[in-house]
Amino acid sequence: REATLGRAQEVSIETWMQPMTYGQGLGLRAAEDKASADALIIEVLSPVFALDLPVPWKVVPHGDVVFFVHPGFEPALTSWDHPLKSLHRELAQMLQVASTSCGDLSREEVQLPLLHIVRQTAGSSSLASFGSWREVAAAHSQEGPLYEDDAGRQRRDDPKLAATSQVGVALTALGLVWRALLQPKPFPFDDSEIWSIAAQTASAALRRSHSAHRGSPPRPLPRSGDRPSWAAAAASSPVL
Repeated sequence: REATLGRAQEVSIETWMQPMTYGQGLGLRAAEDKASADALIIEVLSPVFALDLPVPWKVVPHGDVVFFVHPGFEPALTSWDHPLKSLHRELAQMLQVASTSCGDLSREEVQLPLLHIVRQTAGSSSLASFGSWREVAAAHSQEGPLYEDDAGRQRRDDPKLAATSQVGVALTALGLVWRALLQPKPFPFDDSEIWSIAAQTASAALRRSHSAHRGSPPRPLPRSGDRPSWAAAAASSPVL
């Protein structure tokens, strides 16, 4: 599938993604009130949560929970947070605003905000936190190409491929939400257009940005005591 770009997942998503528990970390309270709009929002977003991670992110089991690793960075970047958590939270909040007192979702209140997120994701501004990278060691060097951004971060993976995957998976997620709530209105892009737009948007990842600010270095391996509440709850909840 294009969402994986040929990558084989080492840990099946079904073994660690629990939509109800994960949704709690996004501010959704479906477990407390199954008749609420939050329960419907979880239902709409569950296919989004189940999408493959953007390349080259992977999941690593750590005791009774998992954390996320981006092995392309030097040193590798690790996080307790899903790589697309900011998009997931934005969608959850947008749908909560569109919810009605009857526990339903107002389609009229969904279309314009969702279209705004689609346009934002398809634009280069969606990669603002991704950084702009330049090659500082040639591909024919002993360890392969090395890329660096203006914040001093370094990586060995292909920034354009990673950016293409990030944008493509995000647009795929938005398409799932659109089709779940707004059919028969067609999503603005078909599958082939999604990945063409993603590749075009990702070209910005290889332009040197003179306005970039120095950022924090990649974080070390997260400690078990630092895990978020949703991860701790996942340990005692059945996989959905």
